[in-house]
Amino acid sequence: MSLELIIRRRAEHDMAEAGLWYENRRSGTALYFIRCADAALALIGRHPEAGPVQFGPFRRVLVSRFPFGVFYTIEGETIIVHGVFHSSRNPDKIRELLESESDEPMA
Repeated sequence: MSLELIIRRRAEHDMAEAGLWYENRRSGTALYFIRCADAALALIGRHPEAGPVQFGPFRRVLVSRFPFGVFYTIEGETIIVHGVFHSSRNPDKIRELLESESDEPMA
């Protein structure tokens, strides 16, 4: 049985923002970034416990070829993607953002 995958607005925004940043540096890299992020999402969908726990209930799967992590939780029969953050970002700030986002309504 597969779990439902919900991507919060914050995570969609994070991916779009990162894609634009890469595209402004080199044409075509936004699409490549999005494909790699989608592959990480597919991995999460197939193997929800693949990502190690990072903060409380939040797990992280790395985006291949890019320095980003997809942060998500498993809640019953649902996987919720809360954010996609650059790996150089302060871990305390990531934790703060994740905790504040987990209280927001889903997209």
